[in-house]
Amino acid sequence: MMESTRIILRPWSETDAEQLYKYASHPAIGPIAGWEPHTSIENSREIIRYVLSAPETYAVVLKETNEPIGSVGIMFNDGSHSAEMVEGDAEIGYWIGVPYWGKGLIPEAVQLLLRRCFEDLQLQQVWCGYYEGNLRSRRVMDKCGFKYHHKEEGKVSPLGDIRIEHFMRLTKQEWMSNIMENTIQITEWLGKFQERLTALFGERLKFFGLQGSYGRGEQTATSDIDVVVIVDKLDFADLKAYRTLLDSMEHSELICGFVAGEEELLNWEKSDLVQLYMDTHPIMGTLEGLQTLFLAEDVRKAVLTGACNLYHASSHNFLHARNAAMLVELYKSARFMVRMKHYMEHGEYLSSMAVLAGKVSDEDRSILEKAQTISATDDKETFENNSRMLIEWSGKLIRNIK
Repeated sequence: MMESTRIILRPWSETDAEQLYKYASHPAIGPIAGWEPHTSIENSREIIRYVLSAPETYAVVLKETNEPIGSVGIMFNDGSHSAEMVEGDAEIGYWIGVPYWGKGLIPEAVQLLLRRCFEDLQLQQVWCGYYEGNLRSRRVMDKCGFKYHHKEEGKVSPLGDIRIEHFMRLTKQEWMSNIMENTIQITEWLGKFQERLTALFGERLKFFGLQGSYGRGEQTATSDIDVVVIVDKLDFADLKAYRTLLDSMEHSELICGFVAGEEELLNWEKSDLVQLYMDTHPIMGTLEGLQTLFLAEDVRKAVLTGACNLYHASSHNFLHARNAAMLVELYKSARFMVRMKHYMEHGEYLSSMAVLAGKVSDEDRSILEKAQTISATDDKETFENNSRMLIEWSGKLIRNIK
């Protein structure tokens, strides 16, 4: 799932059939993109079952109403695309219901997909195509930074007619350049965030800190802003007020993190506290009291639990889901397992992944390196080899923990 200020991207469900039909049945939607308008709710249900269930295909859900109002997706070099793609490429497709045209919601959704493509899936370039005359679709591409590449004449659309199709492209380097123009000034941003936290909670605010890539100083222009907020007590009314605060902040779509009351934190599972304590950079207050709550055994348990979860998830993915994008995510999690393993073995917690890579064994370093290069577009043989590497590494870790 992905979300921004106004929308959520989530997988389609057959229970969405009625809402899908409501918008996809309109004659202004499908034909211009090359597909037939939906003819009934049952027809929409079949489309969800057999088309919109594809990997990396998402319903565009309006937060205000929790209703699916459109669809977006990432298509790989598997025959379900229009562009001539090579390894490391993908194509993005999208549509939205007529009542929501001109509101900027699809550009918002496409920006989420681009972040998914370039950061999570490690793609190198993304294509978009539109048929001659579909200027609304072209405007979305322009807004999102795509550049015109070429046109192809004599293309047979899925409806069987002959059309001219235009293609636009955005490379990872171009995307990063566009993003860097709007790089967050994190120190200034954190100052504003702390001011609003203090105005909201007053003396009840006990701790405010920063985790993740910004906390490590390894952020990119689109990294999450991973904040930690601790108050004296936290009830649901506090959470609602905090959510309103989050929505009021610039770059709210990037904010994530941890929030809790003091009593909950002090009774938290000790093995979970290890990383929270070690990986949080304090801005206001301190977490020093947490250090006395966990022992070496808690660190060992954190490593063992993480290794077991990783082993199970990677095995399940290889056997059942067979999802290359999921394997990318699992390798991302494995990086943090390497860090915790090093802390367990040497008592040295290294926040920087670059520094960590220079201190660990060749076997552990290979996991860190693979996490940087693995792609959701890898072929079946590469997927199998990468799965084997992760399963064998996590299995060995489970067996060797004493």
